[in-house]
Amino acid sequence: MKRAAFLFVVLSAVLWTSCGSSSGNTTVSNIKDRALIDNTESGAVNILNIDTNPVQPYQTTVAQLTEPKQMLITSDRSFVLIYDDSAYSLTIFSSSQETTTGSFSINYHTDSIVMGSDNKYAYAAVPDNPEQSPAPAGAVQSFDLTTGLSAAQIPVPGARRVAISNDNNTLLVFADNSDSVYYINLASTTALTAVAIPGFNRPYAAYFSSDNSTAYVLNCGTECTGSAPASVQPLAVSTTKQTPGTPLPVGGATTGWLNGTTLYVAGNDLSKPAGSQGVLSTVDVTGMKVTSTVPIADGLHLQIASWNNMLWIGSWNCTTTNCLSIVTPGSSTAMISPTTGNVTSFCPVPAKGWMYVMQGGQLYQFDPNALTAPTVPYDILGQGWDIKLLDQPE
Repeated sequence: MKRAAFLFVVLSAVLWTSCGSSSGNTTVSNIKDRALIDNTESGAVNILNIDTNPVQPYQTTVAQLTEPKQMLITSDRSFVLIYDDSAYSLTIFSSSQETTTGSFSINYHTDSIVMGSDNKYAYAAVPDNPEQSPAPAGAVQSFDLTTGLSAAQIPVPGARRVAISNDNNTLLVFADNSDSVYYINLASTTALTAVAIPGFNRPYAAYFSSDNSTAYVLNCGTECTGSAPASVQPLAVSTTKQTPGTPLPVGGATTGWLNGTTLYVAGNDLSKPAGSQGVLSTVDVTGMKVTSTVPIADGLHLQIASWNNMLWIGSWNCTTTNCLSIVTPGSSTAMISPTTGNVTSFCPVPAKGWMYVMQGGQLYQFDPNALTAPTVPYDILGQGWDIKLLDQPE
């Protein structure tokens, strides 16, 4: 069995027809250009008509969950996975049917879920996975999106975050209070196991080169109680050997975006005064050198997006509550948005010429010509968290 776990396999079937989380929707909206949003306070998942001004919601709630948060959409936009942080589940939402078609159970809370680019498997890091007893808690749970079965549970003590390669063959796992990266060969024809690779400094995330031979690991360092400042460290990856390279110090490193051979990295530089520690570093990965740094809002940096030749960086719990920074590459300064609260989602809409940002539970629409005056296209009653385009407007 290709994706059997070393210890056991969970064969909990998914109900691919109407199930407990289904909205029971029997009609579709017939809206041309749709966005899907979720609300952690009400538990509702709704469709927005983004062709109207102001944006109008489809009158029917298409899914009623408990505390929906992160959403992952397939590359062909055929379905969306919605993580419920109260029910500890992944719900499948069909874009064409505009209803839920099934769900997977997650053993406990997760901060990190990824889906392969081939839309076949999803993986969740579960740091307090209870089913590892008497072994240390923590595992990666995998979900077979083609058969509707939960698949392997791969033990990784304290597994907190995951990163997947572009070819879906490599999964890297980052654990709490650990200086190791865990490597999982997803292409293995035998049991999936995690191999600890030491030599890092509180590794937090990773971004793969286009040929998948190198993962650029972000070492959170002292921001995460590590023994040294933050850094970017290359990891050579093959099925037979995984070799860490020399770390390159940067100001801070908890999230990044790799564009060809340029890696943008955001985090906090603890050598700076409190309230002004946020920094965006630009790294040339061909020569492994920092080419520029820009001060940005502080806080825990968890989001970076690129749109309209701008980098959008979002953080949580920043000092001023203005947690959104917008940087034009090559500039020495950042525009700090007047919007307030934790940034939980970015959603570019290039064809429409705007960017959606979910911040502080509210939905904002940014025009590139008026960045300091974003509008509220739809007033969310409750606490919005994520937004995904179900269609690519033309």
